[in-house]
Amino acid sequence: MEIKDILVFLEAGAPCEARLDLARTLAQRFGAVVSGLCASPEPAMDFADSYVIGPAAVGETLAHRQAAIARLIEPTEAAFRAGLAAGGCDCSWEAATPNTSPRDLALEARFFDLAILRRPDAGDSPNRQLAELAALASGTPCLFTPEPAPAASGFDHVVLAWNGRREAKRALDDSLTFMKAAARVTVVIADGEASAEADPAPLMRHLGRHGISAGLERFHAVSEDAGSVLLRACVALDADLLVMGAYGHSRSAELVLGGATRTVLAEAPLPVLMSH
Repeated sequence: MEIKDILVFLEAGAPCEARLDLARTLAQRFGAVVSGLCASPEPAMDFADSYVIGPAAVGETLAHRQAAIARLIEPTEAAFRAGLAAGGCDCSWEAATPNTSPRDLALEARFFDLAILRRPDAGDSPNRQLAELAALASGTPCLFTPEPAPAASGFDHVVLAWNGRREAKRALDDSLTFMKAAARVTVVIADGEASAEADPAPLMRHLGRHGISAGLERFHAVSEDAGSVLLRACVALDADLLVMGAYGHSRSAELVLGGATRTVLAEAPLPVLMSH
C-alpha cells in the first residue's frame, strides 16, 4: 500500500501527541500530506441565551457560539500545525461543526490512504462510535493508538493476526508497507480461530514472495476471547504494531464490531492497524 495522504482525527482539548508523532513519522517516511479533522463539543450556553428574541439577538448569540467553538479548537489546531511543521510536513486543517454526525466524520477518511485515530477509552461512547464506524464503514485502513502512547517506535516488530478470513487478507495487504520495513514480523494464530482457511503455509509463501521472512506463533486461549489472546501475544512478543482485520456484523442497519475486535480496540496497549 502506497501512503500519500493521511487523515488524523482529533478532538478539541484532548491529548493528541501520540497521533501527531505517528502522523509526522509516517509523513516523513512516505512523503505524505497530513490532514487534520477536528471534532468539538457543543459549547455551553448561557442561561439567558435560551430566551433571546429577534434577529439581532439571535445573530449575536450565534456569533458568541462560533467564538466559543473557535476557542475550544484553537489549542488543538496550534498543536497540530506545530507538530507537523516540526517535521517539515505538508498539512491541512479542517474543523467539523459540533452537530456533524460520527458517521459523516468517519466517512471523511474514505479518500485517504490511512486514518489515524485515538484508541477510545473505556466508557468513551462518542469516540468508540467514531472508531467503529471508521474501521467498518470508511474502507480506509485505520491506525489506532492509545493516548498517551508507548515510547516512540518505528514499528520494528509487527504482529499479523491471522485467521484466514477476508478481513485478515485485507489487513495483510494494507500492512505490507509496514511489514517490509520492519526488523521482525510474526504471524499469530489464536487458538479457537484456527480453521482450514487459517493454514499458515500459503500465507508464509505469500509473505516470502514479498521479501518478508516471518515467524509463526500459536497462542492458546484459557478463558479468553480471541482479542484477549492477541493482546497477550503482543505483550509476550514485545510487539509494537498489531495488524488485524476489523470484524463486524450488521444489526438494525448499523455496523457493529465483533467481540474480538472490540476487545482489542478497547484495551490494546500498542498501536493497532485495522482493515475491514
